[in-house]
Amino acid sequence: FGGFSPAKKATVASRYLPTKLRCSVKGDSKTYCGIFSRKGDVYMAASQDQHIRLYDVTANRFTLFKDIQARDVGWTISDTDYSPDQNYLIYSSWCDSIYLCNIRGGHDTHVPLFLRPPSVMHFCPFSIRFSFDNQEILAGGNDGFVYVYNRARNDRTVRFSTGVTTSDETGACDINAVAFADESS
Repeated sequence: FGGFSPAKKATVASRYLPTKLRCSVKGDSKTYCGIFSRKGDVYMAASQDQHIRLYDVTANRFTLFKDIQARDVGWTISDTDYSPDQNYLIYSSWCDSIYLCNIRGGHDTHVPLFLRPPSVMHFCPFSIRFSFDNQEILAGGNDGFVYVYNRARNDRTVRFSTGVTTSDETGACDINAVAFADESS
């Protein structure tokens, strides 16, 4: 609201911000990731119970249409992302792979994409993103490195250090957010 006057702030708050709460989805587990698709028609929720739930939100309510049992989940699912064409999702957890799953269709795809970190006792890609052209996946690990997974080669092709270290015994720094710079990246 930066430079808005108190009167303008009140107008914006009363017209555009919700004033009443309603329960859309109820669950027994903590949800750590939640994101709408680019089109706004699907909501994805990843919970500590190792499930990724996809909801159709086109009718102004949350209707579950797919429930994915996540694999190799350590503590929780750490991040999720939609493919640019909205046909797939990826998720990460405390393991050396990112998993690729289809969103719609009569079959279920659940493919591990191995990042091949060096022998790290506990590895987690905390942040993951599809490239705009759907050809690569970017991952930021708890080891201070950024990984690039090439989908056409079906392999991790790049691993580079951010150069940031901590004073703990590993010297590694968690990478909690990654993004491609622009649509040509």
